[in-house]
Amino acid sequence: MRAKLFFIIAISLFILCLNKPGAGEVNEPVELLFFYSPHCHYSIQVEKEVMPKIKEKYGGRLKIKKINIDEQDNLKEFLAIQEEYEYEPSTTAVPTILIGKKFLVGLFEIRDNLETLIDSALKVKDK
Repeated sequence: MRAKLFFIIAISLFILCLNKPGAGEVNEPVELLFFYSPHCHYSIQVEKEVMPKIKEKYGGRLKIKKINIDEQDNLKEFLAIQEEYEYEPSTTAVPTILIGKKFLVGLFEIRDNLETLIDSALKVKDK
């Protein structure tokens, strides 16, 4: 009788472990903030050359929020985020991408480092 009870408890615990919260659930996507100006040549290049490849590669694992700093409220948000994360120099240089607490500024830095930054953020999210 005790052996049966022990077996039932063991099986129940095993099933509970398999059904623990988060098991089989999709993680929240990594958020990418893309600060840009529609008048900036480099912002336009990132939008047309870099972002389509990123969207195709990462799909739903990445949530992209485009923020036009030509709009006053967005500019304030951009500067506040830089101050919050103690990003130096605090500047309105665009294009700028923020993932987590890491900034990439300018076409070349974004083009050369964005996938690595996204991959790192996804690994942290998966833990």
